[in-house]
Formats: sequence, C-alpha cells, structure tokens
Amino acid sequence: MKNSLAIILLVFCMVSGLADNRTDSLILKLNKSKADTNKAILYVKVARDLLYADAKKALMYADTAEQLSKKLGYQRGICKAFMVKGIYYRNAGEYEKGFVYQFDAIKIADKLGDVKMQAAGYTNLGILFKNQGNYKKSIGYLKESMKKFAIIGDKKGIANCYQNMSNTYRRDKQIDQAIKCSFEAFNLFKAEHDAHGEMSAYSSLGAVYMEDKKDYEKALFYYKKAEAISENDKDLNGKAVCYQNLGDCYYLMKNFKLAEEYTKKSIAAGKLLRNNEQEAANYLNLASIEEAMGNTRLALEYYKRFHELNDSAAKSRYNQSTLELEERFHSEKSKNEIELLSNLNEFKTKENSIQKSEIKKNRIIIFCGILFTIIIAFLAFLFFKNFKKTQKLNGLLTNTNLQIEYQKKEILDSIMYARRIQDSILPKDEELIKLLPKHFIIYKPRDIVSGDFYWTTSIKRSMPGSAEENDMVYVGLCDCTGHGVPGAFMSLISYTLLNQAIKDAKCNSPDLVLDYLAKELPIALKSEGHAGDLRDGLDVAITLINRKDLTIECSMAHIPVYICDGKTLRFIKPDKQSISADNYDKTFKFSLQKVQLQKGERVYLSTDGFADQFGGPKGKKLKNKELEKLLVETHSLSLLDQKRKLELFFDQWKGNLEQVDDVTLIGFEV
Repeated sequence: MKNSLAIILLVFCMVSGLADNRTDSLILKLNKSKADTNKAILYVKVARDLLYADAKKALMYADTAEQLSKKLGYQRGICKAFMVKGIYYRNAGEYEKGFVYQFDAIKIADKLGDVKMQAAGYTNLGILFKNQGNYKKSIGYLKESMKKFAIIGDKKGIANCYQNMSNTYRRDKQIDQAIKCSFEAFNLFKAEHDAHGEMSAYSSLGAVYMEDKKDYEKALFYYKKAEAISENDKDLNGKAVCYQNLGDCYYLMKNFKLAEEYTKKSIAAGKLLRNNEQEAANYLNLASIEEAMGNTRLALEYYKRFHELNDSAAKSRYNQSTLELEERFHSEKSKNEIELLSNLNEFKTKENSIQKSEIKKNRIIIFCGILFTIIIAFLAFLFFKNFKKTQKLNGLLTNTNLQIEYQKKEILDSIMYARRIQDSILPKDEELIKLLPKHFIIYKPRDIVSGDFYWTTSIKRSMPGSAEENDMVYVGLCDCTGHGVPGAFMSLISYTLLNQAIKDAKCNSPDLVLDYLAKELPIALKSEGHAGDLRDGLDVAITLINRKDLTIECSMAHIPVYICDGKTLRFIKPDKQSISADNYDKTFKFSLQKVQLQKGERVYLSTDGFADQFGGPKGKKLKNKELEKLLVETHSLSLLDQKRKLELFFDQWKGNLEQVDDVTLIGFEV
C-alpha cells in the first residue's frame, strides 16, 4: 500500500498543527474587530487554518479578506489572500487557477519588498509544479525559496524547503537525493526544537525506505520515531497519518493483524478531520488487508466504502477555449468603450473652447466657430454611428457566446448520458465477485465514453461422455475500432450480439461465439443503415472457464491471452483475423484452444491501449514486451495490490502526455 498522500498531509501538519484549537478564538476576535487591516489579516489566518479542515469555508474567508483588503488599499492583505486561494485551488487539483493566484501574490510581494512573502510564494509554486509533474521547475522554485528564507534567517522555512525538495526528488525517482534532503530537514527541525518538523522528516524517511528501498525494518524504525512524537501531541492530523504509515508498513511485512489495528486507529483519529481523500485511502488499505487475511466479505464492504468516499472528492474544471472566447469578448468591448469615451471627451473639450471664444471674438470669428461646430457635430454623428455599429456587433458576439455555451452543454449532457448507458452494460461488482471471486479490472476510457468493454456470463454445459452439467463462466474483452462516441456505438451493438450468441444461438464454446459475431455484426449495422459507410469492426478475446477441472477454452481475434505462474508467462496466440463490420468471410472459422491451468496461475486479457501508450523519459511507446515483463514482476502481489501497481506504473509512464487509446486490462485467478 502506498502512503504518498499520508506524507503530504503530515507536511501540512507542520503549518497547521494547532489550527483547529485556535480557529474559534480567531473567529471571536473577528466578530469584535473593526473593518481595518487587522481584520483583513484575521480573515486570512482563519482561511489558512481551515484549508485542511473545511476547504469551502477557507475559500469564503480568503475571498472576504481579498475584498476588504482591496477596499482598504491594503496590498499585504491582498497578497496573503491570493496565497491562500492559490493553495486552495492547488489542493482541489485546479492547477491553472493555483498558478494565477501564486504568481499574482509574488508580484505584490516583489513590489512591497517583503522577502518572507516572496519565499512563501516560491514554496507554493514549487509544490504546484511538483503536483503537475514538472520536477525540474519544482526544484528550481524551492531553491529560490530557500535563498529568500536564508536572507531573513528563517531556519524553519529552509527546513520546509528541504522537506518539499525531498518529496519532489522522490516523485522524480532520485531516491538518494530525497534521503539527503530529508536528513537536512530533520537536522534543522531538531535544532529549532520543532517536534512537528521532526515527525514529518521521520515519516518522509520511512516512506522512502518502505516504498523505494523496500527496507521495511528501517522504514518501521523511522515510522515508530514519528509515532512517539505524535503520541505527545494533540494534533489529530499527525496521529492519523502516523498510524496510517505504520499500517502500510506492517501490511508489506505481512503482519496483517497489526496492519489492521493501526489502519483502524488512523480512521478513528481522523474522523473529525472531514478529509475524504485520506479516509478513502484508509478504507482501500483495509480492503487489501482483509483480502490478504481471507475476509472477502469485509474486503468488499471496505472497497465499496472507498469508492463512495473517492467519488465525493471529485473535482471540477473549466473549459479553456470558452474562457479565452469570453476574455476576448470583454477585452474587445472594453477597447471600444475606451475609444468612445476618448472621442466624447475630445468633443466636449473643443465645444467648451468654442463657447469661451464666442464671448471674445467678433462676428467673423463667431461665424467660423459656428462652422467649426457643425463640422464637429458631423464628426460626432459619425462617431455615434460607429458606436452603434460596434454595440450591435458586441450584442451579436454575446448571443454567439450564449449559443456556443448552450450547444456545448447540450453535447456534453448527451455524451454523459451515453456514458451512463455504457456503464450500465458493464458487469456489476457483485456479479463479478460471484463469477470471479479473485479478479481485478483496470478500465480507463480515453474520452468520456469508450470503445472498450468487458463482458461476463455463466452457462451450464455437459462434458463429453457425461450427463452431468458443469457451471462454466464466460469472460470476454472487446476493443471496438475507434474510441469516444463511434467506439461506444460499436460497443453497444457488440454487447447485444454477445448476449444473443449465448441466449438465442446457444453458443456453448468461445469459437462459436466469435463465428456468430462475425456473421451477425454486418447484418446488425446494415439494419441501422451504417454498414456501407463503415470499414471498422472489433478485436475480441472470449474465454470459457471450467472451475471444476481448472481448464480454460480460448478463442481470440487479435487479442491474446496471457497465463502467468509467477516465473514464466505463457502466450496464447490469437487468430490474425478481426471481426469486420462490413463483410463476412464464410470460409473462415475461428480456432479454439484449450489450456490446462495450475493452481495459483493467473490469466490476463488486455486491449492494445496499455502497450501502445507513449511516455517514459524519451516519450516512446511502452510495447507488449514491457507489459509482459510487468505482469511477471507483479504476480507475487495480491490482485488488488497488483492492480494498484499496474495503474501507478501506467500513470507515471504516461506523465504529462495524452492518453492515446482506451485502456482495459483484466486479471483473474481460478
């Protein structure tokens, strides 16, 4: 089990260790204070204290601090409010907004010459770039922050920089550098008698030795050191994180009883924190522990609780192209208004000048003045006509913006509805647990809807020479050509045909199922009026499992089946024939392969999205060989941990690059 989230939370404890105890007293002071600069700072302090307890309220107090500071012209207050809002959006995953507020805060700090605020801003930028995956820039800004803290002699600030650099180096797989920075941070915290800082450094070292060095005894030593400090402290954040770390470590040491005990203590200590992400991580850990102990029912219960908490922590984003269009509109409108005001001011100035000259000049000059006034009036008419034309264009632009926004919403709503339909055809967790008690599924659509889908059902089939019927389980994986809406359309048709093959055509072996699909898919598309337009189809693997005698029957169109015993990987070669959407080759019949499984072996099915992903240090394609190697290396883990390891590897390999295709990988143990 991974505990990166736990380390991040513990670093936060250094900043807000006693925040909950003082927030109430700060709010009391707020109610009594006048609307001046002191009140603005109080708003900022309350917002900062609430960032990791009640983020929405924190944002509300930061907004109030910003408004009051702007009203008072108090630049320092605006700067501090911007920093808090930048941290809020960073924690919410809205990195672009986070960058905007932090850069604006640093600009104000530069104008004020406030070195401490400059240092804090650079630290926040360093963490933002780390979260975004830009590790080089993260280290650069953290070093700038360290220089600023050194100028004012703030050793705790320098220690925090070292700790944040350690986290960044870990993300970048520079483990020795991470350890070095953690020790530097620890020595500075110890010199400053900062218990929270020492606890954070111990926890960071524990994480490095546990996750990266795989030295669990050494990790346990540092985690115990951190726990000893937390026991003498009233900070629930620190205790919850220390217990979670110990639970992770004991789990990897296969001491499941202690792992369960410490994970439950972490949940109990953190109940009042209202942090869904941390609680979700703990329940996911409990699910892994109970699965390892053989408590399948409890594991499923904790896994469901993890999903409930994880879903509630979903984050929202804005559409960048709409924002740019809106910004362009406002910019153009402001430009026109400024031009108009300038022309009107020019007109008034000249008109006043004419009125003064009328008193002093003779009739000839008055006549010239009248003529000049007529000219000005004519010019004003032209300017006014121009203004009305511009106003009309602005109105048209506004209507266009509204239409674009409405159409975008309609399209997105339709696609989201299609996603709900597609999700409904996938097997439910309860059904999968019943048919395949030991399994995992990695399912990552490239777009909102997917061209990949997986399928399971059960049948009864009598064996040759016997009247007794055995319970058999079908497991299928399909990769429809394309992704997004076209792929999703093809997946719904293919799903319907698979069910017809079992229920109507009574296909009792995988090769018959594929032959049925190959025959019926062009007919189904022709009835929809699409067959003549399509040159697409699907790759598919269908397996039929006999759990009684541990045999598996396979029939495959381009998608192979892998069988792994932990040392070697067997490759069940597929037919080099896709199922076409526009024609049917009557002469071709899909082959059937029957394989005898051994106890403990695992079966894997994967679409090409995993192996085709570009990424890594050189931005190259992963390829099937690397995937096969990864399946062997992770075989010794539990299925749940193997899934987490594979997902983590995929996300790290992809990095900041776009996902190139839908990804689905199924693993199960019979």
